Amino acid sequence: MDGWTHTFGMPELKEDLLRARPLEILALLPVGILCGVLMGAVTNAINGVVSPAYFSLLFWDWKAQDDFELWRFTIEQGMLEGSVFGAVFSLILMFGIAFISKLRCPFRPGFIVLLKVMAFSLMFWIVGGFNGALLAQFLPQFSNLGLLFNPGEALRFAWVAGSIWGVYIGSLLSTIGAFVSFAAKWRRLEKEART
Repeated sequence: MDGWTHTFGMPELKEDLLRARPLEILALLPVGILCGVLMGAVTNAINGVVSPAYFSLLFWDWKAQDDFELWRFTIEQGMLEGSVFGAVFSLILMFGIAFISKLRCPFRPGFIVLLKVMAFSLMFWIVGGFNGALLAQFLPQFSNLGLLFNPGEALRFAWVAGSIWGVYIGSLLSTIGAFVSFAAKWRRLEKEART
């Protein structure tokens, strides 16, 4: 086996590759949930600063005494949604990795796959935000934001809406991409182990 196994975190000995590791794969679930909570908190903290009006329209304004409290509710909501999405996507990822590797994947490569899914989801969050703002700027007829807000606030509102859709779509697409990439790397590793 070559240096590829070191960067991917795979065992070098064939005997180690054939050993089942169900608990290491299962450990991806709580780690994925924690990653989802962290990502939800960070993205909503940023979105809450960008457009408090977005979250006011979600009827959280009635609970909040001031803008800071509204921002805090925004972060809490991000943590809640992040835990749910983290659990769902971690379960999908965990079962996919378990199936592809026949329960033999060590924790580290699974964690690397999870981090890649998070990184791509964050990139989609940014792209979605830009797309939402661009759509509101250049095709305002597709939204009625101009009726509710001044132009600057409408763009910020559209950023938040677009970024939320971007992270949802990005999580799905990056999970699918992670499966394809992981399966190819795992097959290559198994082939090298047999030779």
